[in-house]
Amino acid sequence: MDEWWGVDAEEYIASIRAGAIDPHGRTADELEEELAAYDRDWSERLTRLTDAEVEEVIAGRKQVPPLPGTVPAAERPESVRRQEALAGRIRAIELRRARLEAEHREVLAAELGRVRWSV
Repeated sequence: MDEWWGVDAEEYIASIRAGAIDPHGRTADELEEELAAYDRDWSERLTRLTDAEVEEVIAGRKQVPPLPGTVPAAERPESVRRQEALAGRIRAIELRRARLEAEHREVLAAELGRVRWSV
């Protein structure tokens, strides 16, 4: 199973499907695509290494280099990372708001149904 920062990715995605809200506002489908893209990227990066380089990676003497033309998130400008974080927080707030509005409608509909039958 893949892990993101010590968290089992598949369990995390399952919790999002069960109703948890990702702090960055990503849906379970978006998280699954992100995980698949990470796996594709990692696989492609590994296939570019020689057997000797793979042994160095396994031994901890070398890191797997990024693909040519890619910029790791940590190397993006601070302003871009802040904007991405802000956009994620806003998406998370919008998801919470939508869930609260749906719950509100359900409560009102249930009460209306109860009142209708008691008359």
